[in-house]
Amino acid sequence: MRSYIDGNAIKTNLLKTISKIDNDKKTNPILQNLDFGSVLIQVAEDLNLRGDDQNEQLLLAVFYDLFRSGHLSWGLNLSNPNPPFFHVTERGRAILRNLSRDPTNPDGYMKYLNETCKLNKVSHSYLDEALQAFNTNLYKSAAVMMGCAAESIIVELANYLNSKIVNSSKKLTDWKTKNMLIAIKSELDKHKNNMPEDLGVKYEAYWPSFNEQIRRTRNDAGHPQNIEFFTFDDVHAALLIFPELAKLVVQLKQFISKNDFK
Repeated sequence: MRSYIDGNAIKTNLLKTISKIDNDKKTNPILQNLDFGSVLIQVAEDLNLRGDDQNEQLLLAVFYDLFRSGHLSWGLNLSNPNPPFFHVTERGRAILRNLSRDPTNPDGYMKYLNETCKLNKVSHSYLDEALQAFNTNLYKSAAVMMGCAAESIIVELANYLNSKIVNSSKKLTDWKTKNMLIAIKSELDKHKNNMPEDLGVKYEAYWPSFNEQIRRTRNDAGHPQNIEFFTFDDVHAALLIFPELAKLVVQLKQFISKNDFK
């Protein structure tokens, strides 16, 4: 009995195949243009999907979904404006530049993140749901879930910092994330001169901006002040910086563990 392949694996292979053909065409104009027949056949052969209607239909569904999401568009130019030719949009090119770890490639994104640091189970669960929502164009839902994932690792850092301090601020255990962030920064600022140079630079440069963007993204989606559509670009940017925030939190915990905060 044939096993059925995961849709994310098909999507990743599709994007890699499209990227290779598109890049090869730029360096050698006599090569084939992007056309859906050759791309689909190549992916089907790579993943051994031929001859199975369910897998082939899944391939078609994933392929056409890339048009619906705005990553691909029909036509090559005005001389060839219709199928079978298609081209990669600006949105599509943005994800192809970092395909191995882009949020549109959930498996690659999580692999990159897991190589960078290990999330707690709560944060991992929220982030997984954020990626699922993002890849089905549910950007408000993705923003809220990603914000929850970020808050989880921030709470983890606050609790760890609190355990190392005798007379800690009650704000480190405050239920309001804003107060918790202020308390974390207040404590860390007292010791930033003892931070290794690389960590000190990252902390000064990225901690405020990381948390502000993720906090704003979640708040704007979860507590909207208007009915404007929450865009792909907003959530895409927040998801791209999340691994760097998670990595910074890990480095800060390591610093706290090796220094006297009492």
